[in-house]
Amino acid sequence: MDISTIGLILAALLTLAVFSYLIGDNPVYRTALYAFIGVASGYAALVVLQSVIIPHFVTFFTRDNINPEDIVLTLLPLIGSVMLFMKLFRRTSRYGNIAIGFLVGVGAAVAIGGALQGTLFPQVQAGMVSLDWAQPGVPGVSEGGWSRATTALITLLGTVFTLLYFYYGAKRSDAGVVDRPNWLTWAVQPGKIFVIITLAALYAGSVATAFTFLTERMLSLYDLAYQLFLS
Repeated sequence: MDISTIGLILAALLTLAVFSYLIGDNPVYRTALYAFIGVASGYAALVVLQSVIIPHFVTFFTRDNINPEDIVLTLLPLIGSVMLFMKLFRRTSRYGNIAIGFLVGVGAAVAIGGALQGTLFPQVQAGMVSLDWAQPGVPGVSEGGWSRATTALITLLGTVFTLLYFYYGAKRSDAGVVDRPNWLTWAVQPGKIFVIITLAALYAGSVATAFTFLTERMLSLYDLAYQLFLS
């Protein structure tokens, strides 16, 4: 039995262990889950060690001229790593909060910047597409101008109504009830429809992806059974 066959058998056993969750939580499923988490964590740590930490320190200590910028870029991650290790002990765990706060702050800033540049700004630009199909450079009605205008109109309306749906401003009425303005109550209904359609499309895509993985795993189990027992 060669190594590839052993790998296929292990993959099949792990697949069946994960499928065992269908009958309820059990030690077999938890063993497969812990093995996956352990292997993934170990692989990530190894990649970081070989691709980031070791090359950086080797380059730092073998460089002839070391400038202050290189010293800062080396000491700050080293100090942050030491602070994270302090979280393992109760007496020094509070010092690790500094490093965790820095990581959370940087991560939030990167996430917000990515959302603005990758989602919000492109969506605003898409909503600003001209509805005038007769302008220079835009095909006429006979060449698909109506289709372009309809797509632009739907995009614009979907953006506006979805943003209105996520508007949570309210005020207290004379009766003491805190609620949205009347015009906003009616305006958010189309936004709710756009949100439902979007979530339905995302859910359908995730289900289709899950069935694709399921089909691939079932075919791998069939190929292994055919190779072991029928070939």
